[in-house]
Amino acid sequence: MGKEGKIEKESLEKEKEGKMEKEKQSYPIALIYRENDLYKEMIPQVVKTLESLGHEVKIQNFPAGTEWEKMKEQIDENKIITSEELESGMKIITDGTLSETVSDSKTLATFPPNVEDREARWIARREMKILKAGYLDKLFDKATATMFLGKDYVKSVEKIKNYEVSSDGQESFELCEKSFKAIIERILEDKENHPHKAYIMPISINGHLPFNKKIEEREAAELLQKWLKGSFDKTKVDAECIIDYDFSRQALEARDWDFRITEEINQEGNWVIGNRHGIFNAEWSEDGKGLLYDPERKAKVLQMPVPSMLESAINEGLISFSKEEKEKLNNILTTILKEDFGEEEKEEKEEE
Repeated sequence: MGKEGKIEKESLEKEKEGKMEKEKQSYPIALIYRENDLYKEMIPQVVKTLESLGHEVKIQNFPAGTEWEKMKEQIDENKIITSEELESGMKIITDGTLSETVSDSKTLATFPPNVEDREARWIARREMKILKAGYLDKLFDKATATMFLGKDYVKSVEKIKNYEVSSDGQESFELCEKSFKAIIERILEDKENHPHKAYIMPISINGHLPFNKKIEEREAAELLQKWLKGSFDKTKVDAECIIDYDFSRQALEARDWDFRITEEINQEGNWVIGNRHGIFNAEWSEDGKGLLYDPERKAKVLQMPVPSMLESAINEGLISFSKEEKEKLNNILTTILKEDFGEEEKEEKEEE
């Protein structure tokens, strides 16, 4: 074989290897999530990027406010994901709301079908890296935090998550205070967002960064009140509207409290700030829905901790994207997705 023939053969072999590698990487992906305003903004870019990387994308979304039982029923009965699709190499990405629902779904729980033991099936699925549960929330948290709070904030959060920095140490505390104020001050840039009253709900407010139950609910609420007042003063908004709403925990746990209080705070122009697992959710509500999912809710809900606050501020329409910010956010999303699903997947994240 001549020199030119040898070069041509090597070129064809490299091209073939490249195609095989691309096919290996280009597995189909299913996105399963419950809709919200933030997802409406960002999902199209997620789909566009994944498709540009060679992944076929299947979407199953549920309208905002769809009850958990209805979503579980549809996921199981409609067989949104089939065993055949999983056998073809499909990966599943969910939001935080549906992570457990999808993980426990009939199709996934019985896969792979040739493995009888339940625990062995779970190990097999884990090794196959079929499910990225809650990935959408983590992706959007990282992207929006990078844009609004900067790369240094994201790096600091990663240090805390990786236990390089104490989650309740001074660095974590200062990071959360700075970020909390940055979000509030961004909201207050628009005078139409200035609240009539801003209620701080102490219930479980100490459950996340930077408090992590190292201090009592009351002390955590007072610190948030101090941070909030600082941002109000800086933006020349009347801080007299801030109300530390002291529900009695004993009364709440006994379900013995005055529901007219909810009517008082649930008014147009009011803010309600509290832990995402606290008074907003069904556990504190007679109707099983809670303030957060009340279809007649008028007040704006801001959930703690800080990443949840940023997401809820966007979903509540208190922070909106300019054209330039949308472009920047799309670029950030694309970068993250390429790292996680593209050629830079780096041998499954260096085998994690």
